[in-house]
Amino acid sequence: MRPPFITSAVLPDTLWLNSGKAPETSGQLCLPWLLAEVYREVLQELRLLPAALETTPCNEGPQGGITEEETRAHFARSFSGSCARLAFVALDPLAVFRTSRDLFVRLFSGGRLHLLDLPCGAGAASATLLCLAADLRQQDRLPRQPLRVTVLGGDLSEPALRIQRRLYRKLTPRLEEYGIQFRPVVQRWDIEDAEQTTALLARWGKLCPARAATAVLAANFSGFLSQKVKECREQLREILRHAGVQGADVLWVEPRTTAATQKLFPGLSKEVFPKVLKMRQSWGDKPRAGQCAVQHPIQQHGSFTVSAAAMHLAPSRRSA
Repeated sequence: MRPPFITSAVLPDTLWLNSGKAPETSGQLCLPWLLAEVYREVLQELRLLPAALETTPCNEGPQGGITEEETRAHFARSFSGSCARLAFVALDPLAVFRTSRDLFVRLFSGGRLHLLDLPCGAGAASATLLCLAADLRQQDRLPRQPLRVTVLGGDLSEPALRIQRRLYRKLTPRLEEYGIQFRPVVQRWDIEDAEQTTALLARWGKLCPARAATAVLAANFSGFLSQKVKECREQLREILRHAGVQGADVLWVEPRTTAATQKLFPGLSKEVFPKVLKMRQSWGDKPRAGQCAVQHPIQQHGSFTVSAAAMHLAPSRRSA
């Protein structure tokens, strides 16, 4: 049953500026103020704020980079776009994705939540969802029941993991003001390394609190993985099999690019999904895609357009 407290019509104007037309036809997305605040602080500490103020996020940068220089440039240019993409799918203000908003509400309404965030990069996916939950709690759109969230993130880029730890250190105490206890754990992980993948999944299972809801976030992987699905299919199958055993939903979010829609997602449907019987595709074998306008989180009067292509996989024993 659809939760009654989150519909497009009642999204707060802190997150969705309605154009005055039908609520599911147009408007402008706003990133949570807490996320914008922390992002600006980290940019200032890294001396990247001028670069962020001069650039506009775009879909050409789903891959974060390995070197320090590449990672910092991506964080300044594209972090806000990555956050907006997750917010667009999670809130689904234009009713494009259908099941993603219900999933977000179910996971973040209280209790215990255990997330696997791959590849976690600088933390855009988990940070966005946590800050959305804090904003919706403040606006009385989500219950204020205590929420304890653990996140295990894996990524190949050590510079990105350093930025993520800095971001999380700032977020953790501020989330507590909204009844959200946040425990992040991050580690280096290479999807092409089978042993690292097995070790990561074992750690995810070991860290899972009793009676916790579970979910896997996969975001902004297409820049690297679109050409390597076949080579990495065993690791990808293992991740989804563990998700099935844990009873975890999987939300996979990418930019709406050729790499994602014509290479990555078709490759997953051919090489990975048919071999994972405990997970089913909630939307069939094709991603759902859309775009919306976004108010820039740090540029005064700035805006950009974000696009997303996403898939939702659910444990086969439970309906979406």
